Amino acid sequence: MFTELFSTKPHVFLQKDHPLASKKVVFLHDLAPYPRLNFVQGEYESVHFSEELFSSIPVDKEIRVNDRGAIVNFMLGLAWAY
Repeated sequence: MFTELFSTKPHVFLQKDHPLASKKVVFLHDLAPYPRLNFVQGEYESVHFSEELFSSIPVDKEIRVNDRGAIVNFMLGLAWAY
């Protein structure tokens, strides 16, 4: 059984100097050149429980992390890389 808690539109958070920050609308294909961070909760992730909006869209750079502290550090480090 499934009970929906709420619905929301996807959001993209960018640093003000990011190349995409000046765009009013960002499309999924705009994000393709940038690394995707995936939080993996277990060894055997199911495609039926994916948290990523675009998990079925291939990207060149994907980082899979299973530690919350590590993913925050990746987010902070990657924010300054672009």
